[in-house]
Amino acid sequence: MGARPTNCGFEGGQPIVCCPAQTSTPTLQLEPQQGNVATPATKPGTKAKAKCEEYSKQCTPKFGVAGGTPALPDEFPHMAAIGYGAQNNIHWKCGGSLISENFVLTAAHCLRGGKDGPAQWVLLGTVNLASNESFLGNTGQIHRVLRRIRHPGYTPPAKYDDVSLLEIGPAITRNPKPLSSKELHPACLRTDDSVKYSSYIATGWGRIGPGEDPSLELLKVELDVFDEAKCNETFETEIRTTNQLRRGIDSNMMCAGILRGGKDTCQGDSGGPLQFATIGTCQYEVWGITSFGKVCSFANSPSVYMKVSAYIEWIENIVWPN
Repeated sequence: MGARPTNCGFEGGQPIVCCPAQTSTPTLQLEPQQGNVATPATKPGTKAKAKCEEYSKQCTPKFGVAGGTPALPDEFPHMAAIGYGAQNNIHWKCGGSLISENFVLTAAHCLRGGKDGPAQWVLLGTVNLASNESFLGNTGQIHRVLRRIRHPGYTPPAKYDDVSLLEIGPAITRNPKPLSSKELHPACLRTDDSVKYSSYIATGWGRIGPGEDPSLELLKVELDVFDEAKCNETFETEIRTTNQLRRGIDSNMMCAGILRGGKDTCQGDSGGPLQFATIGTCQYEVWGITSFGKVCSFANSPSVYMKVSAYIEWIENIVWPN
């Protein structure tokens, strides 16, 4: 993902999935189908907004220029990589967003990593990937995944409700930073659609083009938002001929890309944030969760993101239940 990144890859014969979901039986930890859904005593979004104000106090003003370029150190203090496999040889295949000191928001299809099994690790606080904790420098820390929580509406191969939460434990890395520092802290969550912007920033370590290798450094790219009609037109074939998008692109999704092509999210970027910088701080607000697309960076071919505001109540009931 990034300057050179592009849209997505293929699943079977269908050119639609980004970081396709794999089938694999987990060998560790339970994967609840839904969280502790209690009836909220407050209006959905209230807790998320209060936490956003708290997280924003950690930052001083700082802005980076997006456009498919390497991210600056500490520029995205909430950015997470999702890892699979053994602790001494971790494979990073998805992205995510730290949204509290205990939870990372990602895509539901990122709960499994194919032959590498379920998501087991979360990397925070670095722009560079490392196969295990001994390869990390002065920045970055790895946390073990304690619990994987899939949105109950996610029923593959359908693409709807591609949202999940990872509960993480303490860092296994020596001398970790607290998850409430300027360099490493949670992002805000977009709670409604009262204001919309014409472009957003996507970040990730995914492939930099169709068939190319993933990036080892975090990349960022600025993407334009496509309206729902244009997005449905783009995925017309998949809507008509597969069971992946039978309801079309719905109101819980948003599309972003570059009309002329050349910039996009790609395989390996799944689960990562589509975000907007909060004015006056280095805090970011997560609007979307990278989910799927067609062939990376093709013209007139936006990628699809799960709209965070559509899942606020579900997220709050799990992350901040009281």
